[in-house]
Amino acid sequence: MAETERSRVEERAATWTPPPGRRRWSQAEGRAMLAALHASGEGMVAFAQRHGLHEERVRRWVRRADRRRPTPGAAPPGFAPVRLVAPPPVAAGLEVAVGGAVVRVRPGFDAVLLRQVVAALGGAPC
Repeated sequence: MAETERSRVEERAATWTPPPGRRRWSQAEGRAMLAALHASGEGMVAFAQRHGLHEERVRRWVRRADRRRPTPGAAPPGFAPVRLVAPPPVAAGLEVAVGGAVVRVRPGFDAVLLRQVVAALGGAPC
């Protein structure tokens, strides 16, 4: 940071005051408080006491800022390419009635084995 910019940040930090009588701060007000905190070089407790703030309010804004800050070296979030394919057709099972017997066949059955079972039950070739 250039020396001129640094002195402007320090000046804003020294002159920052909390918004009067506000239970909720806007994003701009929270960011201004964070800039003042960082420029002051104080810890959260000392900064909060000096400005008459609850320490937890300062802590919440710091946590909020940390969640928004990207992790160094991490790729920015983006979209992954996705290719949609139709799911394989679900083959329903079937029932084969041979004489008085019923053979229930599940998907993925062995056709040769089914022919042999039907032939054995009915005595007729498939």
